[in-house]
Amino acid sequence: MSRTLITVLTAALLVGCVGMADYLGPPPGANDARPIDPETVRVDAANYPKYHVATQSSPPPWTSEYDPDVHSRLPMVDILPTDEWIVRHKVGELFLIVSDSYTQRQCASLLPEGPGSGCFKSPFSGHLSSDYLYGVFIAPDGRVSGGWKLLHNPKKVALASDRRTYLVPSPWGNKGWEGIHFQAVQ
Repeated sequence: MSRTLITVLTAALLVGCVGMADYLGPPPGANDARPIDPETVRVDAANYPKYHVATQSSPPPWTSEYDPDVHSRLPMVDILPTDEWIVRHKVGELFLIVSDSYTQRQCASLLPEGPGSGCFKSPFSGHLSSDYLYGVFIAPDGRVSGGWKLLHNPKKVALASDRRTYLVPSPWGNKGWEGIHFQAVQ
């Protein structure tokens, strides 16, 4: 009985918690932005084109939207022409695109780094589960316009407050994306 009461009270208290985005404030250049749960503004991908790259491309490492000197110490896996990128969010005139196949390969590349790497392999099913969805801000013509945006994976983050983020491209996010262009496919 007391265990149930503690569980219910803990859950009720956590519902009102704020996420890290609320503590950090908006990134530079996005002073009017507000943190939101991206799942509340997700678009129907069927209403937008799918994208891919024409040739295998090596993207730059993820860089923090708060500080251009903070970036991933591990390389990102290559983007392959077989990766299908779908529009998950429309932010102003930009699209935030994600790819399940890319996220799975990136997750697999992190797995050897161990706990806290951003990837978990189920001991039962062997399924890989990424902590993040790896998104890229692009213009509708496929030009990269803001670079990487890591979204907390809604399948792994139960509380909406922990998924909250600023859906804005990084002012230095295009660095390293030169020559990488996404093409719309039907």
